[in-house]
Amino acid sequence: MTEKPHDQKNVTHQLDSKSLSNQENLKLFGKCNNPNGHGHNYKVVVIVHGENDPVTGMVMNLTDLKEYMEAMKKPLDHKNLDLDVPYFADAVSTTEKCSCIYLGKPPEISSFRSSL
Repeated sequence: MTEKPHDQKNVTHQLDSKSLSNQENLKLFGKCNNPNGHGHNYKVVVIVHGENDPVTGMVMNLTDLKEYMEAMKKPLDHKNLDLDVPYFADAVSTTEKCSCIYLGKPPEISSFRSSL
């Protein structure tokens, strides 16, 4: 069985690489290099795979999943990624890098009989 709960987060950032000049950043990232930043509303979809538990009938308790998703969202939601999130101190704040934060699952998720 597969379940697809989703969540949304709102962020602002500027695409800017410290290893490039201002002109190179502007050429590479265009309007996304605006010094004042720009915003996004990201939708995060989590796909859970697994067998239904014979006792509960659930692949994963959705209350637990919602708590997990909220814990993952909290450090990013309504934040300036470049200023408020330490992960981006030395990294360009791309969508791909935001995904890496979600994929760095906390250990307690491994206690579930399903995979994210």
